[in-house]
Amino acid sequence: MACPIKVKAEELKAPTVQFKLINHDKIALRWSNIEGADYYRVYRTDVETGKTVKYKNPIKKTEVTVKGLSAETEYIFKVAAVSEKNGEIVTEVKSRGTHVTTPKEWYYSYSATSNGHYWTYKYFKENYSKTIHTDIILKDIKYVDEFTYADGWIYFISINGGYYVGRIREDGTGKEILLDDLGSPYRSLVHGDYMYVYRETSSDGFYDRNDCTYVSDYHKISLKTGEVSKICDVFKSSYTFDVYDDYVYFIYYQLEYNEEKNGYNNGSGIYFCRAKTNGVGKEKICDFSENNVNAFYNIYI
Repeated sequence: MACPIKVKAEELKAPTVQFKLINHDKIALRWSNIEGADYYRVYRTDVETGKTVKYKNPIKKTEVTVKGLSAETEYIFKVAAVSEKNGEIVTEVKSRGTHVTTPKEWYYSYSATSNGHYWTYKYFKENYSKTIHTDIILKDIKYVDEFTYADGWIYFISINGGYYVGRIREDGTGKEILLDDLGSPYRSLVHGDYMYVYRETSSDGFYDRNDCTYVSDYHKISLKTGEVSKICDVFKSSYTFDVYDDYVYFIYYQLEYNEEKNGYNNGSGIYFCRAKTNGVGKEKICDFSENNVNAFYNIYI
């Protein structure tokens, strides 16, 4: 009877690895059985920091659940097949890197109903495994235009005589207005740990048609503390904006009214500008006034 061929330690193959997300902080790894391996080890690298962690415990099976991960983080996992002799490692062959990006800690959605006087919003908070955590019913908040979540708070834009930015705790308590007197149209976006808001109003609710002047400004609201800080005043109609690399980029209008045409002169003062998000300084980047540009509608960065 022929004896089975025994694989030499130096001829170990690299495992083939598969993964399954369990939640934002937990994944399951599974790999192919490697003939000649005495056990396996798992290595984890955080892509952003470059730090690599070797899990100390040797694994006899071909699967393991990895816990303690951070949400919304990219990792590279490698599984090594290891052979030993007299308690010393002879060969360690690592698999190719398996890239895993963990999901958000929580996912949110909402439904809305109206009794004819105000809207009732019911918010659902659930994790990646689809386990519903809690329901939040927001009453007496009229027309939520947009919302986001951070550190146990819901941030929203609503109406209370005029548009305003507010927040309320997930349990429905502690409602507060953070920034009011939002004009129409207003613009807002969430970038990183802040909500950025363009506010466009005037003292009497109307602009001066001779120079299209508004009381306009940009603010940022911390999604961790709710603190509001001004970035810059604009004073002229600014239509759209985006945030990138510590700057707010926006369009600055300075239109001249033509009485004979009963309308605005084309391209009479349109600029592409930016301002530091810390509120220090603003500058013009590009002047479109000589190009007969009538309007800009979007900025994509």
